[in-house]
Amino acid sequence: QRVVINDLKPGKTLENASDADMTARAICITRNEGLKDVELDPDLPTEARPWGEFYNLAEDEKYKIKRIEIHPGQSPSYQVHAKRDEHWIVVSGTGTVRLDDKEIEVDPEDHVNIKAGQAHTISCTSGEPLVFIEVQTGSYFGEDDITRLEDKYGRA
Repeated sequence: QRVVINDLKPGKTLENASDADMTARAICITRNEGLKDVELDPDLPTEARPWGEFYNLAEDEKYKIKRIEIHPGQSPSYQVHAKRDEHWIVVSGTGTVRLDDKEIEVDPEDHVNIKAGQAHTISCTSGEPLVFIEVQTGSYFGEDDITRLEDKYGRA
């Protein structure tokens, strides 16, 4: 049995709250079957990139959570962040993480911790998209907190 706590926006009560006032979401899955087949809300903001796309799942002043899909054979830039740490949880597919020039093979259910200032990227090595959940913590979560060290799409 699990308990999910869904906090309300300030000033709201259960009596006057709408769905938009809820600041957390629960995803129910069958135990030990993973998140591979979870359907996302079609209204989630999606951002396309040359390597795949990401969906912003939740955000406040202390964290940001994304679902990231890397297309087969692709990878984001080798980059660093000054103001945030990242924690990745692999959901499906396989890949290789490059973390400060060390390579780590990842499979579903693997976790990767990245500290602010650590150079990192991930590449999809499977024939299906590599999907992972990224939890960002720190003082700033904007896309402009990226310093690209290498980028095969000419963005460095």
